[in-house]
Amino acid sequence: GVLAAAPGVPVVDTLKRVVDGRVVATVDRRELVGVQTPQAFPRHVLDAVLSAEDTATDELALVERWIASGRLTGEVVVVAGSALGHKITFPDDLELVEALARAAQVAP
Repeated sequence: GVLAAAPGVPVVDTLKRVVDGRVVATVDRRELVGVQTPQAFPRHVLDAVLSAEDTATDELALVERWIASGRLTGEVVVVAGSALGHKITFPDDLELVEALARAAQVAP
């Protein structure tokens, strides 16, 4: 069954693999998505992966690791996200979302 889910959008940027400031490859983006929030989990799954002394870029990555190691059985899925679903990490992100919200309020 499904152990975790999150919205995702196709990656539209060209991605480069860079080593020591030098481009070594262009990454094939056909199978890549940008994962958004909210991410969803059954409570027992989230509690389990967060109880471990482990770090990751997000909770989905922890669940993926637990599945790969055999500690959990199931799958992580992505559902359709929205290009308007911006993640707010930095102050500039908040300014962008606020500007988009203002623009949406005045749109006909």
